[in-house]
Amino acid sequence: RTRVLQSIGLDPNSGKNIENIKVINNGIDTANASFQVDRIQQLREQYGISEDDRVIISAGTICERKNQLQILRAFHVLPPEDKVHTKLLFLGKGELFDALKAEIERLGESDRVFACGYIPVSEVQNYFAISDLNVIASIDEGFGRAFVEGFLLGVPAVTYSDLDAVDDLYDECAMVKVSTRSDEALSEGISVGLHKKWDRNAITNHAHEFSVRNMVTKYENLYESLIQ
Repeated sequence: RTRVLQSIGLDPNSGKNIENIKVINNGIDTANASFQVDRIQQLREQYGISEDDRVIISAGTICERKNQLQILRAFHVLPPEDKVHTKLLFLGKGELFDALKAEIERLGESDRVFACGYIPVSEVQNYFAISDLNVIASIDEGFGRAFVEGFLLGVPAVTYSDLDAVDDLYDECAMVKVSTRSDEALSEGISVGLHKKWDRNAITNHAHEFSVRNMVTKYENLYESLIQ
């Protein structure tokens, strides 16, 4: 909503001249909230994930805009007690993929951090199913599909509060917001996310607010209100 208002020269915080502007977010197919039970165990074995381990996921093209290198640096400066039983999985490829792998090696995090490469769409939900936290540190993010894909399987997100998508997707049941763009602040947000007691059912219910069905209903209600 913020981006739409700014694109037509309106201040989203002014409260003036915006009451008649309605923004309906894109919807996501909630049928994607499925995973293969046998594949879950295979993935845990593949990445050496024990029953005591927590898994952080970051899914998306490996590039400057998605800012995965900062996620890696933030993970690196986590307190030792947070890192000892935590794995970090980067899903995707892109222009900075080799740089990400090199930085993982340089920081000595190869036993805990994995650049998984391209993962087929049919496999992504299996990765979310083994995850405990979804970290999104993008410089720019529109609707934020990566948030909702995690929410569908009850995975909360840690992200920066200045992203447009946060205005549309935020609920305290599903997200930790980080207000300062620094490695240390993001690391603190990740630590909060790892220690918070999340209700995965509540997160999944929140995801359904952004279903295709709900999007269609909002369009129908809007058109009905206009013709009355």
